[in-house]
Amino acid sequence: MSALWLAVVVAQAAPPTGLEAARAANTQGFAAYKAKDWGQALASFRQAIAADETHALAHYNLAATLALLRQLDKTCEFNAFRQVILSELEKAMALDPKRRARAKADADFRSVHDTVRWQTQVLGRALAQDAVRLVPAVTWYAPAQGAYGPPLVLRLRAGGVGTATVLEVGEQDVARKELKVRWRFKAGTFEVRRADGAVQRYRLTDAGTLASDVGGELSDDPSDCDA
Repeated sequence: MSALWLAVVVAQAAPPTGLEAARAANTQGFAAYKAKDWGQALASFRQAIAADETHALAHYNLAATLALLRQLDKTCEFNAFRQVILSELEKAMALDPKRRARAKADADFRSVHDTVRWQTQVLGRALAQDAVRLVPAVTWYAPAQGAYGPPLVLRLRAGGVGTATVLEVGEQDVARKELKVRWRFKAGTFEVRRADGAVQRYRLTDAGTLASDVGGELSDDPSDCDA
């Protein structure tokens, strides 16, 4: 076999690289997504990103698939964490600004709508100026307590109403009690009054957390899969 013929054979047999490989892997991933083969879909999208880090659609598809898996209660099985989802989505939007409008209309992302990063990076809201709209759009969690999860989940809603889900640990059982709340925003402070009479005040910090006037902070991180 001549050296020229050998070079041609090797070139034909070489696997595709770069953009070509990324497009092929992304197409395989989308086919797996439609077939609900989640593990293969994630692997293919990650393979596409490894082949070409600038492939916006692969970043977007990885984020959307992980977000959908959260909706399907498969967060821990596939490590479908909010921060990972939003990081991949932000990369996609930075590479292709049109991805922002697509994400707003994409039902796969409903599981991350109630996060600070969705409100700021996707919807374009500012922490300080839009606090009165942003805070009620986010679900707020106290730091998890091991297997018991967060001792408080606060959901403020438009119209000055909402709920506070409180963890109650008894001698023999653990329960969650949901209390209605009323809230108002004044001078940069959210005053939250619970149905059991408890009153607490929160300020939205520059880090995107709710700082309590009695100490401690709430965040949009539910501490998934903590044991």
